[in-house]
Amino acid sequence: MPSTVNSFDTDQTMSNGSETNNQAPLVQLLAQLVQGQQTFEQAMTQLLAQPTPAVQASQSGAPKASVAEPDDYDGQYENFDTFMSQLYLLFAAKPRAYASDHMKIVSTLSYMKKGLAGVWATNVTRQLREHTLVYRDWEEFESKLKETFDDPNKKRVAQVKLKALKKTVKQSADEYFAEFDHLAARAGFNDEALLDILQENLDKPTFDAIVAAPQVDRTLAAWKEYAKKYDRNKRANERTERVDTGGGTRRPWFRPNMAGGRNLPNTGPGAGNTEGQGTGTRTTDTGGGRVFPGRGEPMDLDRQRGRTGPIKCFNCGELGHVARNCPKTRGAQMMKTMFDNLSVDQKKEVIQIFGIEERQEVTQDFLEGRE
Repeated sequence: MPSTVNSFDTDQTMSNGSETNNQAPLVQLLAQLVQGQQTFEQAMTQLLAQPTPAVQASQSGAPKASVAEPDDYDGQYENFDTFMSQLYLLFAAKPRAYASDHMKIVSTLSYMKKGLAGVWATNVTRQLREHTLVYRDWEEFESKLKETFDDPNKKRVAQVKLKALKKTVKQSADEYFAEFDHLAARAGFNDEALLDILQENLDKPTFDAIVAAPQVDRTLAAWKEYAKKYDRNKRANERTERVDTGGGTRRPWFRPNMAGGRNLPNTGPGAGNTEGQGTGTRTTDTGGGRVFPGRGEPMDLDRQRGRTGPIKCFNCGELGHVARNCPKTRGAQMMKTMFDNLSVDQKKEVIQIFGIEERQEVTQDFLEGRE
């Protein structure tokens, strides 16, 4: 009996030990799963606690710089600075595309297509292709461009243009100083010399306004600033006056009354349709002048309307025809009118000059008839 009991206990102990050994890996696996879940939850909590990063646009959807392409350069001195400024804007707007000096040089050569610049670019491209010419960097290439195409007399030309740059009353101060500063940067004058030039070239109203302002210092910057403010205020006041007066300060224009009681219509702004008084003729105002019905009315016939007797020519003064059918030139009538206004002595002198003094009796009758 004792041996049997001992054997059962031993078997039970061995069975419990085997079960414990089989459960150990499961416990460890469950512990790892729990620990992994906790770690995952902690990571998610930290991730959600962080601020949401800005969504970066993809490269394809990113906005592209909008810069005008440089103009084709022709090699002229006066266009060189403009061409170089356009290249600078292009390179600055697209830094990734023009990150290398080689790309800048190649692109610059591609814009040199006309005149002397086209010939020069063709020669340089051929040497680069044949590896007989090498530019170390963009600075070396830019220096060569300036040496070839920049105006050697640019400074002197700018000085002459600056001294001759006069500001008119109609020109705005902003427009004037844009050109003034452009030339001043090239001329090489100091501020004192530039101020002297400005005082000579300003229009009189602006100059008088600056001189009358005690708070303006005698410096170039102070004069430029006050001139711009004065001009802007003056133009603002002028615009306000035009608005207050209904779009303009122009006085209305009226036609005068004609002789004989005929009143012509006003063809100025805002005039309407009217009827001629005393004639029964209707005239229509179109804003640009007087319109007659049919083919129109000749002026000389219109002026003689209402008269009795034969028609008189307003050119030569004779009866029986009108001025448009007059056989005499207007020059002859002008000479006749001038002769009639001369004194007797002057008429005698004119007659002698034209060599008709032998016709004394006709001359005397002519003079007596005109006195």
